[in-house]
Amino acid sequence: QKTWVQEHKDNFMTACIQGLAGYTSISDSQRREYCSCSLGLMMKEFDSAEEMDKAALKWTYEEMSKFLYKPKDYIKNQ
Repeated sequence: QKTWVQEHKDNFMTACIQGLAGYTSISDSQRREYCSCSLGLMMKEFDSAEEMDKAALKWTYEEMSKFLYKPKDYIKNQ
């Protein structure tokens, strides 16, 4: 059962957008698109934000990359 409450979604989006602030080559709307896409991938993969957080502590670079490149490619193709 998926238990992503709105507060967790909002926290993810805020942290993601703030994390991209230094990337001046992408616009604010592209940052939002990227983070929204990333959130969708996380929600599909994990039942809750807590489950995602636990998994993230153990991720290797390769495991993390599977969540990072899809949204990046999405923005690049827009």
